Amino acid sequence: MQQLESLIMSTKGIEAQVNQISLQLVLIARKLRLEIDIIPNEKRCKNVHMFEIRDAWPEIAALAEKVVQKQSISGLDAKNFEELANATGWDEADLKEELAKLAEDPSESVARYRELFEKYHREALDLFAKGDTRQAAEKLWAATLALVKLYAAAKGIFVAHWSRARIDDVIANNVEREHRRLFRELVDKAQVLHEHFYEGNLNEELFRERWSEALELLERVKGIVYEKLQR
Repeated sequence: MQQLESLIMSTKGIEAQVNQISLQLVLIARKLRLEIDIIPNEKRCKNVHMFEIRDAWPEIAALAEKVVQKQSISGLDAKNFEELANATGWDEADLKEELAKLAEDPSESVARYRELFEKYHREALDLFAKGDTRQAAEKLWAATLALVKLYAAAKGIFVAHWSRARIDDVIANNVEREHRRLFRELVDKAQVLHEHFYEGNLNEELFRERWSEALELLERVKGIVYEKLQR
């Protein structure tokens, strides 16, 4: 009987300890929720897309860190940077600035993306006029990516413009339904020109046909984007 009473007392003691630990856990959880709630929305947004970059493209995150810290890029990092430049068609200086500002709220870069779009668009037209079709094709691809990023930035949305899958995802989920097909067709047409820059697989007649189609789509999408910026 005495052993039973002792066991019951011991059980009650353990139960009290468990209750105390549970209370402490509840208090900690409440504190954590409070700390999360006071984080500004824009900071949470930055964290989300930086987590995505670190998870999906750790090599890009490493490049961004080196650019921010003004460290030299060499070896494997240099190769990764070259591949990034090849994927986007952007100039080295523009790409480094993009990496340096990767953690910022996309809406802070609206003016920069507009300048990039207009710069690459102008360069594409100039190169085409000079007969340098392959360089013109690549600049039009660069302009297209800048225009998509401009549209997304106006909505505060990050676009990993080195990934075609992410570009398509942003268009599917963030562009208004009536404009989605137009955006997709622009990226499709511009990517063919991007491939021509590396492969030279379009003869003159076919290139001019593809160029005209992409340019017409670019102007239509530009109208949509610029109208949004004025609202």
